[in-house]
Amino acid sequence: MLKRGRRFAQARLPAVAAPTGQAARPAAGEPSHSDWPALPEAPGHNLWLAISFIPLNTELERFLSSENWRGQLARWALNYTPVVSVDPDGALLLEIGGSLKLFGGLQALRQRMQAALAEQGVTAVLACAPTARAAGWLARAGMAVACTAAPAAAQALGAVPVAALGWPIRVRQKLQQMGVHTLADCRRLPRDGFARRIGREYLQAMDEAFGNRLYQPLPYVGPVLFRDRLELSGETLDAAVLLAATDSLLQQLQAFLRRRQAAVQTVLLRFEHTGCPPSRCRVSGGQALTQTGHLLELTGLKLERMALPEPVTAVALAARAQPESVYATADLPGVAPAVAVDPARRAQLLARLQARLGASRVHGLALVAEHRPEKAWHVREQGHRPLLSTGQRPLSSAGQRPLSSAGQRPLWLLQQPRRIEQPDAAVFLRHAERIESGWWDGHDIRRDYYSVSGPAGSRWWIYRDCRDRHWYLHGLFG
Repeated sequence: MLKRGRRFAQARLPAVAAPTGQAARPAAGEPSHSDWPALPEAPGHNLWLAISFIPLNTELERFLSSENWRGQLARWALNYTPVVSVDPDGALLLEIGGSLKLFGGLQALRQRMQAALAEQGVTAVLACAPTARAAGWLARAGMAVACTAAPAAAQALGAVPVAALGWPIRVRQKLQQMGVHTLADCRRLPRDGFARRIGREYLQAMDEAFGNRLYQPLPYVGPVLFRDRLELSGETLDAAVLLAATDSLLQQLQAFLRRRQAAVQTVLLRFEHTGCPPSRCRVSGGQALTQTGHLLELTGLKLERMALPEPVTAVALAARAQPESVYATADLPGVAPAVAVDPARRAQLLARLQARLGASRVHGLALVAEHRPEKAWHVREQGHRPLLSTGQRPLSSAGQRPLSSAGQRPLWLLQQPRRIEQPDAAVFLRHAERIESGWWDGHDIRRDYYSVSGPAGSRWWIYRDCRDRHWYLHGLFG
């Protein structure tokens, strides 16, 4: 008999700190709170607030350069509005028109946000404009202004330097050579000439900033966390009982995914014991899944290989779902099944092999821009691209193009080249390919590689070491 424990369906967002007695210190050149209008209600159109972060110390700079900082800050911003977007340059874009009345107006909202940022040790520039592009550009330029109407936003945008727009350096240099330094200078140029000489995408970006073209940034959708736990009626090491408990948890996860139109790729299982720390098991389906039957099968394979130190008293499951995942429609009534090869079956097969044999024996291979054959690849976790597949050739040293036909590589390389006798001249199939590389890291090589005929119709990849003049077998084509 299984007892259900407490279940948390969604991660709790961080609390927003109320303003304390000390207000946030404005950035250099930034106006005070009194320069922003009160604006107690929505202005009748969209109103965007951009937050551009300024790293003032090494610790904050490391935080801003980490992979998950954008998600953390975006989830913090969701406390103020449900419409949050992350600019490619790292700034936050918030549509705050519907939040003004809730927080007491524009000025009060700004004060609250800056106080919360200051409490976390973060300094930022906040700018407000009727369009998301305009607010982002004003914040990037360090202009902490609130333009609640289109004419005021256009006037403020005219003073924004081209260097603060994040455009490529070649574009900025071309504009500087033409004597164009601000957005106002850009708007004085003929539109056709600007599009032809600078680029149509930059002309469209200016139209989006000034409200002449619609621009709606992609909203941020945070991950959804699922946690559940089952207490067993008694201590057990029976794999069938543990699998039944896992099945119950996975059924709850499947219902959770269905309600949110989400999918999950990996689940974490925790088997709790009385006298020792819990045993953990990571189960990956190899792809985003909306049905959990495949995960149950993989769990059974992993339980066959697990050695539990003590009897299990409870089973817990945690998973991170992706709300933006799309459901497949092949199982809907009236929809014929696909005849083509389903990539999902290949991913499921790889996941089964990994669960049965272990992650150290089933994994992906990623290409590396390296001429030395033994260093031209590395192990990569299954399910991440790019993977090395049959018929694929390694990249050149520039990492952009495959090597020529004279540089074909075998998929089977020996762990250590095996010394052989000098082959007969009649078995050579290709001319020599010189590989000389690695002088910078102390593992330099200088070899002449050949493709030769081996026994029983096989094809060998051999080389002669130009230093000791010996011959070695390094790989097999088949």
